[in-house]
Amino acid sequence: MTTVPPIGDVNDAIDIIALIIAVGFPIIGSCVLAWLASKQAQDRKRQDLDRDRIAELEARIAAVEKDRDDIKHLFRVAIIHIREWMTWSREHHPGTPPPAMPDELRNEV
Repeated sequence: MTTVPPIGDVNDAIDIIALIIAVGFPIIGSCVLAWLASKQAQDRKRQDLDRDRIAELEARIAAVEKDRDDIKHLFRVAIIHIREWMTWSREHHPGTPPPAMPDELRNEV
């Protein structure tokens, strides 16, 4: 550890200032480095959380898209069946059975 000499003249003051700079800058520099390292660690953690959230959202979107496609398919099947029923109701002859319900719609009714 360096001892500070008593201030006697300008050269001694310059020496003291140089000593303060020599001792102070490494301390300040190490504080700045520690702060930057903590910020970088926080940013990495935030990026990892963001990456996890993005993966979760992509999985949820895939599930919603699958449900949408399933509902769209059932809707199309239902529309086709309703059209068949409408055609049958306009043109049927007595004793003609109505159109059978599609297998996809049996569980939905």
